[in-house]
Amino acid sequence: MPKRPAMTTSLPVRVTFHGYWHCGAGAAAVGDLDAVAIRSEEGLPFVPGRTLKGVFREAVSLLEENGLVAGGAAKALFGEQGFAFDEDGAWTPTGPTQAGCLAFSDCRLDATIRAWFANALAQELHAAAAHAAAMFDVVARTAIDAETGTAADGSLRLIECAVPLSLEGTVDWAPDPYGDAATAADWQGRWRDALTQAAILVRGIGADRTRGLGRCTVKVGA
Repeated sequence: MPKRPAMTTSLPVRVTFHGYWHCGAGAAAVGDLDAVAIRSEEGLPFVPGRTLKGVFREAVSLLEENGLVAGGAAKALFGEQGFAFDEDGAWTPTGPTQAGCLAFSDCRLDATIRAWFANALAQELHAAAAHAAAMFDVVARTAIDAETGTAADGSLRLIECAVPLSLEGTVDWAPDPYGDAATAADWQGRWRDALTQAAILVRGIGADRTRGLGRCTVKVGA
């Protein structure tokens, strides 16, 4: 009797951006920029795993709300913090903290490209810094005054964005060994389908994704 194939514990994730996008650390630059894009150790743009996890959680929650995945999917796969912050910044307990069963890596450029940049930087080649800088641009955003139809005073913001790119990462099945074993066992055979459905709903990643930045297509699996 043939053996059943082993269950995949890791799936590739590919993010293809179709326009400018911004993932930052909340820091402003010296000078005119209001928001600076986050960079890897090679000076390249990337999507942090926590950002990717956030948009997938949002998509799975939407599927759950509409009955397209089983109830409890978001909590089981992404976890739940046992506290909440009020408007004054104080936190109050809301229940037990539960770790999720999935771990998301950062999404980065192809490994061959990153290796070239790492090698070029090690050799202090000026071309590497120039090529890395070419992957970023500055986008100006402003609010429109409803009465005058012109830019509102003091609303101009300059945001450093990355150019359209394709990035790669992984999502791994990694339940907490001290967590809820029954929940993990229940979702072990279903998490791939849930993420595949969720990926279709992800249409933007990063800051201002509801205002046109970060438009993308996400694919899970080979």
